[in-house]
Amino acid sequence: MATNAVVPEQAGSISTQKQTYRFYVKTEVDADGKTTIAKKSSVAETDKKSPEKLKDGSKNPNAGLSDNWAKLEAEGYTLLSENEFIKYSVKTVEAAQLLVPDEAQFVYIFQSGLNYLQNAKANGVMTALKEGTSEPEPLYNQLTIDLRVGVDEEGSYSINEAPSRRSLSDEDKLRKQLTAMGVPADKQEAVLAAMLAAMATPEEEAVTA
Repeated sequence: MATNAVVPEQAGSISTQKQTYRFYVKTEVDADGKTTIAKKSSVAETDKKSPEKLKDGSKNPNAGLSDNWAKLEAEGYTLLSENEFIKYSVKTVEAAQLLVPDEAQFVYIFQSGLNYLQNAKANGVMTALKEGTSEPEPLYNQLTIDLRVGVDEEGSYSINEAPSRRSLSDEDKLRKQLTAMGVPADKQEAVLAAMLAAMATPEEEAVTA
């Protein structure tokens, strides 16, 4: 289960989270008699646990185990490895620079986050529809939109638009779900952008895209 702790040197600026991952596999024996991996799944522990009893009322042998792990074990997967990772969250630029002191790496990480945010904003614009029309009509069409400034004076759909509390909550939940599903971190940003855009309603998109 994920647990939070504060790094003493940067109390309030850097926080850590421990999360356990398990790597499950299904194996088969090839023509040469060698055991090979037929299916695999790397998933993080979740707060949701497997219930005490199964649907038929019988005792659950995996009761209390992370729900996604229990499902894999019920499907015949075998645990191959387990590791605990320390992840970081920062609240200031100074803390971020302390965490990633190499300038090239810092820029790379910033650009990765910027790419995700720009994709999310662009997807939000592209899926925005006019209200009260008899047929679906795009709210924005045939425009060149500068993502630094957005589409109006309020900076809607810009990278400088402050995210709403709901948007952050949705993103955190989706990221945890993708991690639990075994989606690699380098693949999550594109998936998140599409999922968040699909979740947004016309009324909410201006503040949550």
